[in-house]
Amino acid sequence: KKMIVLFLIDTSGSMNQRTALGTTLLDTAKAAVESFIKLRARDPVRARTERYFLVTHGEGWSAVKAGWSQPPGVFTSELKTLCARDVTRQGPALKTCFELLNLFRLQTAIDNYGQGRLPWYIDPAAIVSISDGSPTTASAGTTESVSFTPDADPGNELTAEPFRWDQRLFHIVLKLSGTATVPAPPGKDGSSMAAMCDVTGGKAFTATSQKALQMALEAICSRMHVGVAVTFEPIPLNPAQPRPHVPPAPGSAHRMLLVRPNKKGHFTGNWPLPEAFWPGSIDTLPPRTAHPIIHFSQEESEPIVLDTLPFDKYEIEPCPVTQFVLQQRKPNVCYFAYVRNSHKQPGLGKPFGYVKASSSNNSVHLLVMAYDFPTLHLLLQQLIKMYKLSPPKSWLLHFEQYLASVPSYYLAQLSTLLKQRLGPAAVQLFPDMLDASLKFSISAYLTKLKGQSKIKTDKTMQLINQAAMRRAGVLPEED
Repeated sequence: KKMIVLFLIDTSGSMNQRTALGTTLLDTAKAAVESFIKLRARDPVRARTERYFLVTHGEGWSAVKAGWSQPPGVFTSELKTLCARDVTRQGPALKTCFELLNLFRLQTAIDNYGQGRLPWYIDPAAIVSISDGSPTTASAGTTESVSFTPDADPGNELTAEPFRWDQRLFHIVLKLSGTATVPAPPGKDGSSMAAMCDVTGGKAFTATSQKALQMALEAICSRMHVGVAVTFEPIPLNPAQPRPHVPPAPGSAHRMLLVRPNKKGHFTGNWPLPEAFWPGSIDTLPPRTAHPIIHFSQEESEPIVLDTLPFDKYEIEPCPVTQFVLQQRKPNVCYFAYVRNSHKQPGLGKPFGYVKASSSNNSVHLLVMAYDFPTLHLLLQQLIKMYKLSPPKSWLLHFEQYLASVPSYYLAQLSTLLKQRLGPAAVQLFPDMLDASLKFSISAYLTKLKGQSKIKTDKTMQLINQAAMRRAGVLPEED
């Protein structure tokens, strides 16, 4: 799985300040990028599967120095020739970064809107921003805020935030000795960027020395895993059933589910994470949160494994939730996981998997299965062990009721897998014409967005390429 590493370099005039070593802050930022790439190159597999983009604080799409259409050598040459002559545009520059990363997502349907989220079908990216922390320059003066309003581009309304669950932001503020610091209110220095880092699952660093800068680069390298960010929220305990010796479980926002390749090096999966709405009850897609909210039960349950169906397993990065689970020292229990409003009856919904410690109790995983797997498990146990694959009408009626209670985007995969494992006996379990598609109005809208996105993308790529040709002297500079 290729990962995009996008370097956002502050090219404002304040980056011409000199450090105690006599180099400018921009020189320090360039050296940091080169050092970062060398750190990543220690792993030859990682070095082959990463692509580097370069964006500055320049205006508009001219800020993109190396992106989708530029060959790898352009990145190195553009990095070397960067000059600090822009104004600080932290918010607009970050907006450009997200728009650049999201250019092709509607065309590839990688976000799978309306049909569940696929953790293995992603386009992982990390933005590494390096700046001196100066406030953004705006027409009304300077501002510490990095908030921005997305343009009315095709599909922007489908996700509430400008970023996606496989994109993270890291930020390094250079506060090296020998440089003048920009006055800022106490506690405000870099706080807006730090908050943006937090909500993407990334982190902000302040480097006050070359050693601290190197440590920040190494820390970012160690956190750059292929995966997706989710938010875990515990389901409140029933007050009528207190657990005096067990503290309540904490929540954990914007935490990574690590996505690993299989033995052949491929990223595959079987089951989506459910949408936070019932597909049959809507005519237009509601906006998603970039990170799905997974509610997990604090009640201990016995792990269920469907012998006839596969499951997907994702390690959860260390966080308060994993710490809580490991502290219980009970690797033989699990905590059911839900996405609220994913069922036809509004509310908590049915479980789609569970959180569980490994058998050695040193890591915690989210296991993702078929929707409402406890009911399916019981039905399949009856079908195989009790009815020997020849069920009575009463069982078929119960199975039909189960299918009607499952989000439609699960049905095609469920049908395929059961037919693979049960053979001809599974054919009778599903209707001849299995309707697992989106409503026509939604499907037509997504097709329309795909076309509009291609027009937008082609125009954007043209603007980026024209700016590159102007820098190379092939085209004259704009008046």
